[in-house]
Order: sequence, then structure tokens, then C-alpha cells
Amino acid sequence: MTRKLAFAALLLAALILSFAGLAQAAPAHEVVFKVGRGYYVTDGQQNWMDAAAFIQDGRTYVPVRYLAYALGVNENDVKYDNGTVTLALNGKTLTMAEGSKALKVDNTNTPMDVAPVIKEGRTYLPARWVAEAFGYKVDWFEPIQWVMIRDAATWKAAQPKFLNGPVVNGHQYANITAVAFGPQSNKITAFNGDPIGMELAEKQHRTDINPPYAKWDVTLPGPVWVNSPTGDWRDIQVSIKNLLLAFGVPEGAIHWDEETQTMLVECDYIYRVDSPLQDRFTVQYIWMRPGENVFYEHFTDIPDQVRHIEYSSEDDYGKYGPEAPGARFIYDSKHGMIGTGLAMYLPAYVYHNEMNGLGVRAYEWHGLWVVSIG
Repeated sequence: MTRKLAFAALLLAALILSFAGLAQAAPAHEVVFKVGRGYYVTDGQQNWMDAAAFIQDGRTYVPVRYLAYALGVNENDVKYDNGTVTLALNGKTLTMAEGSKALKVDNTNTPMDVAPVIKEGRTYLPARWVAEAFGYKVDWFEPIQWVMIRDAATWKAAQPKFLNGPVVNGHQYANITAVAFGPQSNKITAFNGDPIGMELAEKQHRTDINPPYAKWDVTLPGPVWVNSPTGDWRDIQVSIKNLLLAFGVPEGAIHWDEETQTMLVECDYIYRVDSPLQDRFTVQYIWMRPGENVFYEHFTDIPDQVRHIEYSSEDDYGKYGPEAPGARFIYDSKHGMIGTGLAMYLPAYVYHNEMNGLGVRAYEWHGLWVVSIG
């Protein structure tokens, strides 16, 4: 009996410490709230809660208490008083009142376009107002119903940048323009320049190319070329995530949502419209789902505007000709999201590439497969 009591006491102490750890947790670098889900994720760790984010009047509301804990606010610094919520962190105090669209930051009132909502005894507020007041960056990813909150450094590291090349022989290369990979290998070769052009220049001993061509080897977490069911190049299956990583897309920019079976990729991409004004629009992210031959682009500067790019295997593809394969996305338990055909061109749609002036192609070269976006 004594031994059982001792075990019970230890178990109780562990539970108390675990709850105390939640309330006193260090600030997370990345927090995700998912609409309708009774949990949130901090730095990859799932945490349960007795409330869930919801959408009301076109706004996404999250439980203020759990948001505060995730951002590093101690339990004693979350206070309620007759419908007023006060949060304190790093010498800064936020005050909000039910029904009021005023956010008080220390002694300064900031007008909000929404007011806190009390639902079933819980106080909710769109995450952006609280998180940004404490210095965080907030993104809303509608296709996967995520509110993603990141500190400034984490957010910056996750943004794809076209200037992603390495330093080779003392020269800083601006970007990766092509990658070459073999079947079932996680080792790829990245290029600044086209592999065929580079090979020809080497044979001709040319020294007048500035900047000079360069190539370098990269080891990925897994293979890009995962399968080729028929041996036909049009059936080559590539891991979308590893292909994006090969082109230098940060892993933090690639998101997979299990509930909606959706891959979403943040972009550094300007879409240029052929018009007298040459209008340019920013694409915040693209997304795709298994079983579809479509991927979608979300524009940040055109409200509610989404453009889908459809690669149908029945189409002739215009300039590509009928021999060009269609794109298809499938999900594999081992390799994640897999794409075939023109799905290989996705890296070109992630980067700031002015699209209209960019050549995109894929071809076989010395037993390797090459995807070129420059």
C-alpha cells in the first residue's frame, strides 16, 4: 500500500509540474492554431486545450489564454476583471475589454477592427492584434485554416529568396537555376547556369562567361526522384518537398496539413500581368492536394483573389505540345506529396521570377533528370 501511495504521489507531482510548465512555458518560435481543432502546435509540439479557434464575421478568433501562454506570458500575467483582459510580457502590458475595439498597449490606445468575444466562458480575439503587439509576425493560411504566428527571426528564415546560391571559389552566386538528380538518391547537383551550357563551355575551355558557371553537390533528407513506374520520363515521380528543398526553398516555408491533405508553400514571387501598366501582384503562397492536377496561387494584394493553374493530362498544352505530360499530385505514406509531369515546375512558381520572362524545362542528361527554372 505504501508503495502504491508513493507512486500515486509521484504521478500527481508529475501532472502538476506538466501543467505548471504549460503556464510558465518559454515563448515559442512558431505557434499554429487550427480552426475547429482542440489543440495548438508550438515549435512542432502538439498541446491540447479545452477550446478551439473559430471563424466569425470573416475573422478567425483564437483563445487568448492559450495564445498568451504560447507567446511566453506567465499564468500570473494573464488577468481578467469584469470582462477586461490584461496580458503582460517583457515589460509591455496589453489591455482589452469585451465589446470594445480598443487595444491598450501600455498607455497608448490602438483601434482594432474587431472586439474580444466571450464564448462559453472563454475570451477570444483574432491572434494578429495580440501577437503583433508583442512583436510576432502573423499569417493566415485559408486553404488549411491555419493561423501561424512566428517570431521575427523564424518568419524571416522561412521566406524563400531567389538569391539563394552559395559561395563557390570566392564568388557569391545569385541563385540556383537547375538541379540534377538520379533515381532513389538523396544526393543532387545544383547549378548556377544550365548543365548543358556548362558542359559545352568546359569542352570549349571558355573563360569569358561572367559570372562563371558553377555547380555544387547537396545532400537532401530524401530522394527527389522516388519512382518511375513505367520507365518513361513522363511518369517520373518526384518528392515535391525534396524538389523544393533542392532549389533552396527553406523547410520552414513548406507546410503539410494532415486534416485537409494539403501542401502549402510560402512564396517569394511576383506575378507580372502583360498590360500597358505591366501590373505586378504578390503571391503569398501556393497550395496543392493529392488527386488533383491543379495548384493554386493566393495573392496578398488583391483581396479574395485566387488564381489556379491547371495542368490537365488531356490538354495539348499549347506551346508545350501534346507530348508534354500532365501534372498530377498523389500522396505516398513514405515520401509525402509526389508529383509527376509538369508538377516538376513548381519551384519556378515559388520564387520571385517575374514568370513571363522565365524559361522552365525538364530533360534527361547523362542518366540524370534535370529541372531548370532559369
